[in-house]
Order: sequence, then structure tokens, then C-alpha cells
Amino acid sequence: MSTSGYEIRHSLLSEAKDMLLERWHAAMDVERISAERENRNPSLIEPPTVDQIKATAESLYEFVQKR
Repeated sequence: MSTSGYEIRHSLLSEAKDMLLERWHAAMDVERISAERENRNPSLIEPPTVDQIKATAESLYEFVQKR
């Protein structure tokens, strides 16, 4: 059974979103720890945008297309 183009795109978008959110959570953890040590309020780090997620998914797709 083959995977449809829609399923591939959905999978790549989901993977890209997960990757970027994982990086964002790690950056937020570092910021929280740093702020706590420096006795200040943590700065807000902007979460990934839809455009960043799409760009990452496109990059993953390009990688998959290479043989």
C-alpha cells in the first residue's frame, strides 16, 4: 500500500512542527533557568511561525527526494 502525497505532506509538516517546538521548548527551558539564576523575569522567546514550519517541512521533503 503506497502513501498518498497528502499523507506525506501531512507527515512532513507534523515532523517539522515537532522538531521546531522541541527546539523552542529547550530554548525556553534555558531562558527560564538563566533568568532564575540572574534573579530576573524570563524573556519570551517567540514560538515557531507557520512559515518556519513550512520552510522546515520543505527542507525535509528536499532531503527525502534525494536518492
